[in-house]
Amino acid sequence: LALDMDAGSDVVNVDGISGAFELDIDGVTGSDTVTVTNTNLSGSSGNGLQVANVTSLDVSGSTFSSNAQDGISATDAGAVVLSMVTAANNTSNGLALNGASSLSITDGDYSGNTGIGIDVDDVLGSVTITTPDATGNGGNGLDVAMSGNVTIDGGDYSGIAVTDVNSIFVGSTNVASTDDVLLEADNGVTIDAALNAGSSTVDISANQDGAGAEGFTMTAFSSIITTNDDAGAVVITTNTMAGTGTGEARISLISAGTTPGLSGGRVTVDANGGAITDGNGILTNITAGNTILLSGDGVGSAADPIETNVSRLEGNSGNGGFYLSNRDALTIGGIAMSRIGVMTTSGNLQVQADGLLTVQEDVSTTGGGDILLKAVDAATSGESLTVTTGVDITASNGNVDLQAGDDVTLIAGSHISASGSISITSDAMDADAGTGTSLTIAAELDV
Repeated sequence: LALDMDAGSDVVNVDGISGAFELDIDGVTGSDTVTVTNTNLSGSSGNGLQVANVTSLDVSGSTFSSNAQDGISATDAGAVVLSMVTAANNTSNGLALNGASSLSITDGDYSGNTGIGIDVDDVLGSVTITTPDATGNGGNGLDVAMSGNVTIDGGDYSGIAVTDVNSIFVGSTNVASTDDVLLEADNGVTIDAALNAGSSTVDISANQDGAGAEGFTMTAFSSIITTNDDAGAVVITTNTMAGTGTGEARISLISAGTTPGLSGGRVTVDANGGAITDGNGILTNITAGNTILLSGDGVGSAADPIETNVSRLEGNSGNGGFYLSNRDALTIGGIAMSRIGVMTTSGNLQVQADGLLTVQEDVSTTGGGDILLKAVDAATSGESLTVTTGVDITASNGNVDLQAGDDVTLIAGSHISASGSISITSDAMDADAGTGTSLTIAAELDV
């Protein structure tokens, strides 16, 4: 069934029709409005509903399922509002929208399509997606590109890809995905709820226009959760390497797989010209097998370090200090092929572990700044510090302070140097009185 409007501002109201055919509405001039309610167009040999060249499209309480092409196909559709729509089990996409002034989707079922559940391209204004079911699709549950500000407020998806948009807001209702999550914005990205990717990866990039102070922000009780145990489990990037952006990466709880080592579960946060800061106070920021923290303007602060529960750490805080506290035993190194170790250009470098602290790669402050490596004592044994062969710990313009609640072992072939002083303390804090200590210094010391 085809409706072609002539010149002028026409109003089309479709209410309560049903059938296995395609309804094709063409506004011709782009000044017409279309409202569809209580309609069921399913099982057609084409699309369920096809709309083009209108000022607005408002669809509610209607079903467009099991069609040979898209459930709803809309082009240059103006202000689009879809409420309680079912566009499921179509041979192509649930919704295919190309060109609109804005889009609002509330609830609805966009599941089980062979292609993408909700496929959106070229929306000049805002895109707001609220609690749909977009699971079980052959492609992503949600795919948005070349659009304005995007809000994802809850919902379940078979993968999420939002790219080349102005900004992204996730929350305040939890979002779940059974496949990879990719979020890329020219400006800010904010997470204000739980973003759960199941066993899939999460890749988020903010401020990709390379300018300004927009960044990545997680509110205090938000989270990014995946059980993915690969090196690309979670990657957070703010700013660009070649740009002048200074947006920070403010992280709350990020969780990934816990296997340590080169290919194990990894959380990478790369702020480029910005800082990595703590978004949830004394609570843990990162739980994973491994984490790499890269910043041009500092990682954590002396008053509020980044709290982690990881097995391995590497990082570079650029022109700011590096402050990190780990909830368990920690090894510095053994993640990246390039052997980053932990370093800062200026500012202090402080890493402490609630357990054994092993240094397998270099630790350095190349400008002004002191180094503190500390294995925090507990009532049980095992809070020792070991520096392995071939490792350099260097404070080019500062002091080095090595502390352990139990033993300190500086193995032959390691090198500790400082322009100021070197302090080495075993049995520090003595929380396990009477346990005793061992202090082995076979390293080269240079002051």
